[in-house]
Amino acid sequence: MLNKRELIKQVLNPLLTWSKLDQPSPGFSVILGVPWDLRHLLAVNLRFVSQQKRDDLVGVHVVFDRIEQPGGDAFVEGIRRRFPELPLDMQFLAPISGRITQKVNQSKFYSAMNWTRGLAACRSRYAILHDFDLYPIDPLYFATMYETLKANQWRFGGYETARFDGLTPDDLIFGSWNLALDAQWVRSQYRPTDCYHKVAMVNGRLVDLDPFSYIQTLSPERGVVPSLGPDAFAHVKNLCSTFLRFNGGQKVDLAWRLHYLWYLESLSEHPERLEEATRAMQEARSSLLTVAGQSVDFQGTHVTCSNVLEKDLLMLEQNLYGGMRPEVSAYIDEFRAFLTRMDETASQAATS
Repeated sequence: MLNKRELIKQVLNPLLTWSKLDQPSPGFSVILGVPWDLRHLLAVNLRFVSQQKRDDLVGVHVVFDRIEQPGGDAFVEGIRRRFPELPLDMQFLAPISGRITQKVNQSKFYSAMNWTRGLAACRSRYAILHDFDLYPIDPLYFATMYETLKANQWRFGGYETARFDGLTPDDLIFGSWNLALDAQWVRSQYRPTDCYHKVAMVNGRLVDLDPFSYIQTLSPERGVVPSLGPDAFAHVKNLCSTFLRFNGGQKVDLAWRLHYLWYLESLSEHPERLEEATRAMQEARSSLLTVAGQSVDFQGTHVTCSNVLEKDLLMLEQNLYGGMRPEVSAYIDEFRAFLTRMDETASQAATS
């Protein structure tokens, strides 16, 4: 008997198609899925993309996780004007399959739809899936993946192997956040829904696989791309899911990811956000912070989270500004002080 997820894939299957890529363009394309509710951060990600080595870049396919929205045309045109140097292809989900995906409202269906829709528009033989919350620092981040796949004639490759649900490096499955693939081969061998998430056996273990993971297991022609070093990219994992829960008024499990969000918002449409969050931390007398009209509880957040934030923001700041700006340094210091106060208050309450 098919489970609910497989039934949904069966419903989507006849609606999703792509043609064979018989005469691909030389080079590679980047596919970027964007949560519509986080579109105000798109320009931040594209700032990093635009600083990449682009000699072989054929297209940047941006796919929003919604059917066409009011104000969508104006937003798309604004992004095009900001990044005339990028070969942007920007699209929304198709009406019928997009409405089904929105009704299902699960992150894996959104990401699978975004990746496969972008891949269907790809004109180059090679494509790189690029996570919305990953910021490439090394200018050769994309080029090295493309050149490695091309030189080795691999079908799949990436810098990092997936390590969720029991997967190990020996399984050689690359997460979609850094997956380079042979788009021509994938489109000739599979349908879009074949690339969706799936529960399958991997080396004798039953694993709940992300999009594009299962088809990797069917091809031995894959490998690890040589590392560019620990500072090649900053990946703010769980940023999107944390924001969506926060924005929906739900409990946030990794509250400190919001400090990345507020920093990134300050780089985009809300330059006031950094000062607002810093002031909120200064004035806080409990573990509750209210920023942008919404509150979140930081109870239980360890002070070492501020060290991780500092490391990542330093990479981003050095890339964009050549070094840490004073207001960002103050923001991190205040976060550390806020968490320290919360920890001391909790310790005092426990011993009283």
